[in-house]
Amino acid sequence: MGKEKSKKETLKQQIYTAVMTDIIHGKFQPKDIINEKGLMEIYGASRAPVREALIALCNEHVLESIPCYGYQVKELSDKDVVDIQRFRIALEVGFMTRYWNMITPEVLDDLEELRDKPEECDVFFHWDHNVRFHIRLMECYDDPYALQQLRAALSVETRAFAQKRWELWHKPLFSERPLIHEEIIDAIRCDRKVLACKLLEADIRTI
Repeated sequence: MGKEKSKKETLKQQIYTAVMTDIIHGKFQPKDIINEKGLMEIYGASRAPVREALIALCNEHVLESIPCYGYQVKELSDKDVVDIQRFRIALEVGFMTRYWNMITPEVLDDLEELRDKPEECDVFFHWDHNVRFHIRLMECYDDPYALQQLRAALSVETRAFAQKRWELWHKPLFSERPLIHEEIIDAIRCDRKVLACKLLEADIRTI
């Protein structure tokens, strides 16, 4: 019984991840309608895990259930993006200000590794590096709850990023290597807290 439940949960998570990925990559766009039968065919899965994955996505406000019709991909408004950014600024800049001394040289070395790479210049790689950079910085404060909230916020913002730029996936967009992460790292290494916080806020406001 336990193994069957575990397998069911695994299938649900796989379908959840697949639907979210397809939304991010523009296969399912804002206001599109998807349904259980269609997803069962696309992913080769039974109804139960598909339905559970869809319910989970509704609970996270990624989809909206429309009775007798299907599930609509929710469109994020400009206000949604601004609200997420305000939250992230309060969280990330607040933690940096309060727990500055917890940012160790080892953390900075890790952040150096997470800077965008010149050969990876499309929007997917740019955003992925950006997300990992901010998560790694938050990890150094050793606060699992705050980290969880940041992950949730970045998940929403990833959808917003994709919504604005989905038509540009796999097309060159960033011809030059973004420098703001390098500037943040340099400011921290030089113990310039005010500058580092201002740069971090500017980075968060960019999408």
